[in-house]
Amino acid sequence: MTRVQGGAMAAGLVLVLAAVNLSVRQKEALVATGTPVLLRLAPVDPRSLMQGDYMRLDYALLRDLPPEIEAGPRTMTVRLTLDAAGVATRLAPAEGAQPAAGEAHMIVRRVGERRWRLGSDAWFFQEGTAEVYAGARYGEYRTDAAGESVLVGLRDEHRARLGPDRFAHRWQVPAPR
Repeated sequence: MTRVQGGAMAAGLVLVLAAVNLSVRQKEALVATGTPVLLRLAPVDPRSLMQGDYMRLDYALLRDLPPEIEAGPRTMTVRLTLDAAGVATRLAPAEGAQPAAGEAHMIVRRVGERRWRLGSDAWFFQEGTAEVYAGARYGEYRTDAAGESVLVGLRDEHRARLGPDRFAHRWQVPAPR
């Protein structure tokens, strides 16, 4: 390998690591400052032999989509209407750059012909702790105005956090409204 090839490889590695670091920083900022949103869950499958313990997630809001979303593009930003507790109660196509008070934006994606995904479709947890998450009824997200989102936890019927706060060591995450 010549010096030029070695230098090019090192420069490429630095660029890749910088891009990954930027992405991580953006997600950390979203978790720290994003709008808290709770999505009502419809849990599906609690375990994968290849991946360990996890809960496959489905959301009640996706069960009865408005026609304008069903007929829309494969990926679109939607407007979530939030109740006083921060629970999303309705979704519709987003009609502006910024969500209004009591609203949040998230990106919805069509997976296949009939299935839709809103946020993450799985929550992984340490093997042997499935009973901690068995009572999950809400997925807790942080979202930004563009609809980017991060699943930060699961909550029970009373909206209490289940399991350890995975982000407590980095910053204090505000409780949902």
